[in-house]
Amino acid sequence: MERVIDLNEPPIVGKKYLLRCIKTIGFQYGKTHNLPVIGDFHTDQEIIGFSDEHIHVDWRFLSRSDWSDFSNKGNRADLVYSRVISRQYVVGETERVLRCNRDFPPFPLQIPEHHIEWFPQLEKFYCTSSSQIDCKERCPHRGINLSSIACNKNGIKVCPDHGLQWDSKGDLVPQVFGKK
Repeated sequence: MERVIDLNEPPIVGKKYLLRCIKTIGFQYGKTHNLPVIGDFHTDQEIIGFSDEHIHVDWRFLSRSDWSDFSNKGNRADLVYSRVISRQYVVGETERVLRCNRDFPPFPLQIPEHHIEWFPQLEKFYCTSSSQIDCKERCPHRGINLSSIACNKNGIKVCPDHGLQWDSKGDLVPQVFGKK
């Protein structure tokens, strides 16, 4: 069985893979969830001042019912990126075989007039550092494996953890601050 963390290309929708999951209690509507996750537990204290230790859901493998709960019945895919799982709700970890149910939904567009509150700080940090990467490798922010992420319609890889965008040369594609 292929492990998602070992993929060198995006998972195929409809195919099953082995991936890391966490069991949560009380996170959403008081329910117990077994959620597929991407990356590791982390804080974002050093750049955006977010000190809560959390992890991100791998939305590609979320069950249809959980997807409906997290995305306002499927009407607001952009809502899923604001949902992180705080360590305080996690009661266990395991690896499970799950079906890939969808590609990652588009990360919400960040424009100066309307953006996630912390996004400009994060992007500014990477706009002012030498952040060229090989898109077959990892996002420099939290090390997310970008080789398992499909490019969007513009040929851009968007990190599903925090929304940083990278072109095929590995250059950051700024959304809020313009070109480097």
